[in-house]
Amino acid sequence: MSDETKFAYIYKTTIKTTYGLTDAWIKRLGSPDKEVPNPYYRSRRSYLYLRQRVEDFIDDHREEYDKLIAGRAERSRRANEVMSRRIRELVDWAETVQIEIGHLPERLGQLKKATVSRHELFEMMRGRDWSEFILSLRAIVAYVRHNMSNYETLLGQCKSQPGTHLAYCIIRNRIDQLIEQRLRDRYGNSLIDNFSCMKGVAK
Repeated sequence: MSDETKFAYIYKTTIKTTYGLTDAWIKRLGSPDKEVPNPYYRSRRSYLYLRQRVEDFIDDHREEYDKLIAGRAERSRRANEVMSRRIRELVDWAETVQIEIGHLPERLGQLKKATVSRHELFEMMRGRDWSEFILSLRAIVAYVRHNMSNYETLLGQCKSQPGTHLAYCIIRNRIDQLIEQRLRDRYGNSLIDNFSCMKGVAK
Protein backbone atom coordinates (compact mmCIF):
# COMPACT_ATOMS: atom_id res chain seq x y z
CA MET A 1 0.00 0.00 0.00
CA SER A 2 1.44 3.38 -0.98
CA ASP A 3 1.89 6.18 1.55
CA GLU A 4 -0.70 8.19 -0.37
CA THR A 5 -3.29 5.47 0.07
CA LYS A 6 -2.20 4.60 3.59
CA PHE A 7 -2.71 8.13 4.86
CA ALA A 8 -5.76 8.95 2.72
CA TYR A 9 -8.75 10.39 4.48
CA ILE A 10 -12.26 9.17 3.77
CA TYR A 11 -15.70 10.50 4.61
CA LYS A 12 -18.13 8.85 6.98
CA THR A 13 -20.40 8.07 4.05
CA THR A 14 -17.53 6.20 2.39
CA ILE A 15 -17.08 4.10 5.51
CA LYS A 16 -20.74 3.14 5.21
CA THR A 17 -20.95 2.57 1.47
CA THR A 18 -17.52 1.01 0.84
CA TYR A 19 -16.89 -0.89 4.04
CA GLY A 20 -20.48 -1.45 5.13
CA LEU A 21 -20.03 -0.18 8.68
CA THR A 22 -23.15 0.93 10.53
CA ASP A 23 -23.44 4.02 12.73
CA ALA A 24 -22.93 1.78 15.75
CA TRP A 25 -19.67 0.45 14.32
CA ILE A 26 -18.47 3.93 13.41
CA LYS A 27 -19.15 5.01 16.98
CA ARG A 28 -16.97 2.13 18.15
CA LEU A 29 -14.30 3.27 15.70
CA GLY A 30 -14.00 6.47 17.69
CA SER A 31 -13.61 10.15 16.96
CA PRO A 32 -12.79 11.27 13.41
CA ASP A 33 -9.22 12.11 12.52
CA LYS A 34 -9.98 15.37 10.75
CA GLU A 35 -12.69 17.99 10.53
CA VAL A 36 -13.16 20.07 7.38
CA PRO A 37 -15.80 22.42 5.89
CA ASN A 38 -18.68 20.61 4.24
CA PRO A 39 -18.26 20.93 0.43
CA TYR A 40 -22.03 21.37 -0.04
CA TYR A 41 -23.21 23.22 3.06
CA ARG A 42 -21.02 26.01 4.41
CA SER A 43 -22.73 25.99 7.79
CA ARG A 44 -21.87 22.33 8.35
CA ARG A 45 -18.69 20.36 8.95
CA SER A 46 -17.50 17.09 7.46
CA TYR A 47 -15.62 14.47 9.40
CA LEU A 48 -12.81 12.43 7.91
CA TYR A 49 -11.17 9.20 8.97
CA LEU A 50 -7.85 7.72 7.99
CA ARG A 51 -8.50 4.84 5.63
CA GLN A 52 -5.73 2.77 7.18
CA ARG A 53 -7.26 3.24 10.61
CA VAL A 54 -10.65 2.05 9.37
CA GLU A 55 -9.14 -1.03 7.76
CA ASP A 56 -7.05 -1.81 10.82
CA PHE A 57 -10.19 -1.59 12.94
CA ILE A 58 -11.95 -4.03 10.63
CA ASP A 59 -8.99 -6.43 10.79
CA ASP A 60 -9.06 -6.30 14.58
CA HIS A 61 -12.73 -7.32 14.52
CA ARG A 62 -12.64 -9.56 11.45
CA GLU A 63 -14.85 -12.37 12.71
CA GLU A 64 -17.51 -9.98 13.96
CA TYR A 65 -17.22 -7.90 10.79
CA ASP A 66 -17.65 -10.94 8.56
CA LYS A 67 -20.86 -11.79 10.42
CA LEU A 68 -22.06 -8.22 9.92
CA ILE A 69 -21.50 -8.38 6.16
CA ALA A 70 -22.95 -11.89 5.87
CA GLY A 71 -26.06 -10.82 7.76
CA ARG A 72 -26.46 -7.79 5.52
CA ALA A 73 -26.07 -9.94 2.40
CA GLU A 74 -28.72 -12.35 3.68
CA ARG A 75 -31.13 -9.53 4.44
CA SER A 76 -30.48 -8.10 1.00
CA ARG A 77 -31.14 -11.49 -0.59
CA ARG A 78 -34.43 -11.86 1.28
CA ALA A 79 -35.43 -8.33 0.39
CA ASN A 80 -34.68 -9.01 -3.28
CA GLU A 81 -36.80 -12.16 -3.14
CA VAL A 82 -39.69 -10.23 -1.66
CA MET A 83 -39.26 -7.49 -4.25
CA SER A 84 -39.19 -10.02 -7.09
CA ARG A 85 -42.31 -11.71 -5.75
CA ARG A 86 -44.17 -8.41 -5.51
CA ILE A 87 -43.17 -7.52 -9.07
CA ARG A 88 -44.37 -10.89 -10.35
CA GLU A 89 -47.66 -10.48 -8.51
CA LEU A 90 -48.19 -7.02 -10.00
CA VAL A 91 -47.35 -8.24 -13.50
CA ASP A 92 -49.78 -11.16 -13.10
CA TRP A 93 -52.44 -8.70 -11.97
CA ALA A 94 -51.81 -6.41 -14.95
CA GLU A 95 -52.08 -9.35 -17.35
CA THR A 96 -55.42 -10.52 -15.96
CA VAL A 97 -57.21 -7.50 -14.45
CA GLN A 98 -60.57 -6.76 -16.05
CA ILE A 99 -60.56 -3.93 -18.57
CA GLU A 100 -63.78 -1.97 -18.92
CA ILE A 101 -64.66 0.11 -21.97
CA GLY A 102 -67.82 2.17 -22.15
CA HIS A 103 -70.47 2.07 -24.88
CA LEU A 104 -69.16 3.58 -28.12
CA PRO A 105 -71.30 6.16 -29.99
CA GLU A 106 -73.50 4.92 -32.83
CA ARG A 107 -71.51 6.78 -35.49
CA LEU A 108 -67.76 7.07 -35.82
CA GLY A 109 -68.16 10.77 -36.62
CA GLN A 110 -69.46 11.40 -33.10
CA LEU A 111 -66.36 9.84 -31.64
CA LYS A 112 -64.14 11.85 -33.97
CA LYS A 113 -65.76 15.11 -32.90
CA ALA A 114 -65.47 14.19 -29.24
CA THR A 115 -61.78 13.42 -29.74
CA VAL A 116 -61.11 16.75 -31.45
CA SER A 117 -63.09 18.71 -28.83
CA ARG A 118 -61.23 17.04 -26.01
CA HIS A 119 -57.87 17.75 -27.61
CA GLU A 120 -58.86 21.36 -28.26
CA LEU A 121 -59.74 21.85 -24.60
CA PHE A 122 -56.54 20.15 -23.48
CA GLU A 123 -54.33 22.35 -25.65
CA MET A 124 -56.18 25.52 -24.63
CA MET A 125 -55.56 24.65 -20.97
CA ARG A 126 -51.88 24.36 -21.79
CA GLY A 127 -51.90 27.62 -23.72
CA ARG A 128 -50.97 25.92 -26.99
CA ASP A 129 -52.30 26.13 -30.54
CA TRP A 130 -54.54 23.15 -31.33
CA SER A 131 -55.26 24.01 -34.99
CA GLU A 132 -52.51 21.71 -36.25
CA PHE A 133 -53.95 18.70 -34.47
CA ILE A 134 -54.01 15.57 -36.64
CA LEU A 135 -57.00 13.33 -36.07
CA SER A 136 -55.85 9.74 -36.31
CA LEU A 137 -56.76 6.28 -35.12
CA ARG A 138 -54.17 6.65 -32.37
CA ALA A 139 -55.81 9.88 -31.19
CA ILE A 140 -59.23 8.24 -31.03
CA VAL A 141 -57.83 5.25 -29.15
CA ALA A 142 -56.22 7.67 -26.68
CA TYR A 143 -59.52 9.51 -26.22
CA VAL A 144 -61.40 6.30 -25.48
CA ARG A 145 -58.63 5.08 -23.21
CA HIS A 146 -58.66 8.17 -21.01
CA ASN A 147 -62.37 9.02 -21.13
CA MET A 148 -64.34 5.84 -21.72
CA SER A 149 -62.44 3.11 -19.88
CA ASN A 150 -61.15 2.22 -16.43
CA TYR A 151 -57.55 2.91 -17.52
CA GLU A 152 -56.93 5.75 -15.05
CA THR A 153 -58.38 3.69 -12.21
CA LEU A 154 -56.12 0.75 -13.01
CA LEU A 155 -53.03 2.95 -13.08
CA GLY A 156 -54.01 4.34 -9.71
CA GLN A 157 -54.24 0.84 -8.27
CA CYS A 158 -50.65 -0.02 -9.20
CA LYS A 159 -49.12 3.37 -8.46
CA SER A 160 -45.85 3.41 -6.47
CA GLN A 161 -45.60 -0.37 -6.35
CA PRO A 162 -42.52 -2.37 -7.36
CA GLY A 163 -42.83 -3.07 -11.08
CA THR A 164 -45.25 -0.20 -11.78
CA HIS A 165 -43.54 0.57 -15.09
CA LEU A 166 -44.03 -3.03 -16.24
CA ALA A 167 -47.67 -3.03 -15.19
CA TYR A 168 -48.21 0.26 -17.02
CA CYS A 169 -46.84 -1.16 -20.29
CA ILE A 170 -48.96 -4.30 -20.00
CA ILE A 171 -52.17 -2.44 -19.18
CA ARG A 172 -51.55 0.18 -21.86
CA ASN A 173 -50.94 -2.44 -24.55
CA ARG A 174 -53.92 -4.56 -23.49
CA ILE A 175 -56.35 -1.68 -23.37
CA ASP A 176 -55.18 -0.14 -26.66
CA GLN A 177 -55.55 -3.44 -28.47
CA LEU A 178 -59.01 -3.99 -27.00
CA ILE A 179 -60.15 -0.46 -27.89
CA GLU A 180 -59.00 -0.79 -31.48
CA GLN A 181 -60.79 -4.13 -31.79
CA ARG A 182 -63.96 -2.59 -30.33
CA LEU A 183 -63.71 0.25 -32.85
CA ARG A 184 -63.39 -2.20 -35.71
CA ASP A 185 -66.27 -4.31 -34.41
CA ARG A 186 -68.44 -1.21 -34.03
CA TYR A 187 -67.64 0.75 -37.17
CA GLY A 188 -66.07 -1.80 -39.51
CA ASN A 189 -62.49 -2.30 -40.62
CA SER A 190 -62.90 -0.20 -43.75
CA LEU A 191 -64.08 2.89 -41.84
CA ILE A 192 -61.27 2.61 -39.32
CA ASP A 193 -58.57 2.03 -41.94
CA ASN A 194 -59.81 4.58 -44.46
CA PHE A 195 -60.28 7.66 -42.32
CA SER A 196 -56.49 7.60 -41.80
CA CYS A 197 -55.56 11.17 -40.83
CA MET A 198 -57.68 14.31 -40.86
CA LYS A 199 -56.49 17.77 -39.92
CA GLY A 200 -58.73 20.00 -37.85
CA VAL A 201 -62.33 19.43 -36.84
CA ALA A 202 -63.84 16.10 -37.76
CA LYS A 203 -66.73 16.08 -40.21
